[in-house]
Amino acid sequence: MRFILLGGLGLVLAAPVRAQSPALPGVLRGIVYDSLITRAPLEGAEVWIESTNRMARSDAGGRFTLDALSPGHYVLTFYHPILDSAGISLPPVTADVGSGETTNVALATPSPTQAHHLLCPQDPLRRTGAILGVVRNAVDGQPLPGVIITANWTTYDIAERSVRSAPRSVESPSDASGHVLLCGLPTDVALVVRGRTERESAGMVVVDLAGRAFARRLPRPGRDGDRGGDGSQRSS
Repeated sequence: MRFILLGGLGLVLAAPVRAQSPALPGVLRGIVYDSLITRAPLEGAEVWIESTNRMARSDAGGRFTLDALSPGHYVLTFYHPILDSAGISLPPVTADVGSGETTNVALATPSPTQAHHLLCPQDPLRRTGAILGVVRNAVDGQPLPGVIITANWTTYDIAERSVRSAPRSVESPSDASGHVLLCGLPTDVALVVRGRTERESAGMVVVDLAGRAFARRLPRPGRDGDRGGDGSQRSS
């Protein structure tokens, strides 16, 4: 009996096993841009990888880096006081990181048009402006709920022999986190904005929406004459 063929067959079927090279870490790199107020790179934004404790803070040029990442699919969110003062939350952004690769990501706040659509949907043609912000205590800086913020202005009807003036106003209370939103405001006249509580009133702030997208200012209830605050103004 001969076993040469069987022995040869066994040798043919024995294939060498190659060792797999380990996956190399990747990098997420990007820039955060403020489309809402400054229209410039956003410094100090906290960029988080969801479901982890990984966070990077954007520098003066809006740049951030998250390194030493395992290859895979990542979900990013970012936070900045501008978004908090506007009461706007952003959807997450997804990114894929390959082995030994650098993935570039662009993050941005909403544009004025997008913010107006989100905040004042009853004005789809954006014919009016809006004021939004956070009302804070002048003493300790804490957000104040239940403060009534009122925007006042005057309209004028000019007839052939007379001019009639009519006061107008819009008001809204700040919510549990101090946020307040006023929609339906004119953009071609100055607005007098005041805040009041059951016990006291805030200083007066004059707001002019003409020619600007967003600014940040709202009155703080406190001592008489106190002014300032944290808010946003929008013009269409």
